[in-house]
Amino acid sequence: MIRPASGCARMIAALALFAAAVPARAAVAPYHPPSPVVRTLPNGLTIAVFADHRLPIVQAALLVPAGSTQESAREVGVGSLTAATLVRGTASRTADDFDAELHRHGATLGANAGREYAIVTLGLPARDFEPALELFADAVLNPAFSDEEIQAARTRLLQQIASGRQNAGTIADEHAIALGFAGAAGSPVAGTFETLTELNRAEVQAFHRRCYRPGRAVLGVAGDVEPERVFALAQRLFGSWSGSSTPPAAAALASGAGPRVRIVDLPGRTQSEFRVVLPAPARADTQRAAAAQILSALLESRRDARGRVLPRDERATVTALGGAGLLVVSGNAPADSVASRIRSVRAALTDLAGRPVDTAMLDAARRRMSGAYALPFETLSGVLGQWLAARAAGLGDGEPARFGDRLAAVDAAAVTQVASMAADAKDPVIVVAGPANRLASSLATLGTVEVVSATASAVAVPAAPSRTTSAPTAEQVASGRRMIGDAVSRRHARVRRPRSERNAQGDPQGPGPVPRLDAGAGESRPAGTPGLARLGIRLGDGRHRAAGRQRDSRRSPGGAPVRHRARAADRFGPGHPGGGPRARESGVRPVQ
Repeated sequence: MIRPASGCARMIAALALFAAAVPARAAVAPYHPPSPVVRTLPNGLTIAVFADHRLPIVQAALLVPAGSTQESAREVGVGSLTAATLVRGTASRTADDFDAELHRHGATLGANAGREYAIVTLGLPARDFEPALELFADAVLNPAFSDEEIQAARTRLLQQIASGRQNAGTIADEHAIALGFAGAAGSPVAGTFETLTELNRAEVQAFHRRCYRPGRAVLGVAGDVEPERVFALAQRLFGSWSGSSTPPAAAALASGAGPRVRIVDLPGRTQSEFRVVLPAPARADTQRAAAAQILSALLESRRDARGRVLPRDERATVTALGGAGLLVVSGNAPADSVASRIRSVRAALTDLAGRPVDTAMLDAARRRMSGAYALPFETLSGVLGQWLAARAAGLGDGEPARFGDRLAAVDAAAVTQVASMAADAKDPVIVVAGPANRLASSLATLGTVEVVSATASAVAVPAAPSRTTSAPTAEQVASGRRMIGDAVSRRHARVRRPRSERNAQGDPQGPGPVPRLDAGAGESRPAGTPGLARLGIRLGDGRHRAAGRQRDSRRSPGGAPVRHRARAADRFGPGHPGGGPRARESGVRPVQ
């Protein structure tokens, strides 16, 4: 008697039939992400909408050129400080009120700065899209930048830096990027102890005015929305935003006099972190950038070009910016073995540059990187991130879809070309975080060795004027005297001018137009509009206040105290009953 097959047996038989019908090594088809609907507002703001109605949620992200490449040497970290305080209250909402409104709509808002750009992100239920985007726009256009929030953000960044200096891997990474890229591109994104402690509210505001402009900004929205509704809402909320920021300086590789080795001294450690820093293609060089990604996967495969297993366990990452890129091979080893591990890495690169890579290895690397590239597109934020990154590199709107094809099309010749670029570098950089007394002699054969303290900044930071205690040079003394003389001359010229002539300029405080408080770079307030005094802002010192008290002490012919009427107008504005143009012309008047 034949017994009927059990459920388990039937499942096994079905799986066997399915396995027989599927090829053993089916090729992985490249992933093609969705394409957005793109429109540019009259002020230059580009908007991209990815409509996806599968779930009632929305993600938005604004990309602005406000990263560390926009910072000067004395303001390293101002980009991160600005981003951290951008979402902590606005001109019309305190930080607590702003947070309460976000929570009422179930929205989350955040901002982060990178090397070339800063990004502000918003996540929310689709039903609250309009009021939440209004909060988003208010944070970007009208941040409060209160002293309290700036100090809190500064403390968090300093704690982040202090925590990183307890980790050998973080230390090695920071020094590797600092030595690999030239200028601001290599600066620590979070800043340094020296610069963060000197930054103030005025510098944060100036950075925001300089960089947060619509001319080169891109707003991406993905989720359960209609493109036309998004465009209309963006026009209403961002249409008054004006100006254009300076484009980020193109990143460049640092040049030196041959191979360099930096040892970050961590006394007493038995293990050391090492980084081999080599040139790689820029992000804009799309085909070679794809080949660099495949090369990084091959270096992590623990095999040589012929497929033989190697006694290595390294990681390889590619940092590709707009103008240049870096290939960083990382590892951890006992201090006595670091030099030999680094030689092994360089030998592997030479091997990949000297012979075509094994076909099976190349296929495995392509499958791995194609799958990794498709993974972020599983989320709405990932879709926005990949598309905005391509836009930031100056690539076309279709590049995110094409890059998967580029990864799948990388051949052995392309890998050999990129490997040769790294293996033949004239100025390779090696960074090792570990005990200098055990590393220096063995690493001397790899390049010029320098030893720095673990507490030292990865980049050179100019001394702030407030921290300079040495005697001034003759040139500095002469420059200071000229500045003081010019200031005194301008003051005297302003005081001696007839009042009627100063009033004709529209500014009771002195000649010439007064800079507008909300003006951007290169903008000024036209003559004839209210000055700072008429806005209720007093710009005086103790001498001016003392002069006011002296005038108050005078008496009118009837014995009543008198007051200079211009002071009331300067303090409260021309509409105040204590002041106005006629009172200013009459000079004094008895106090009522």
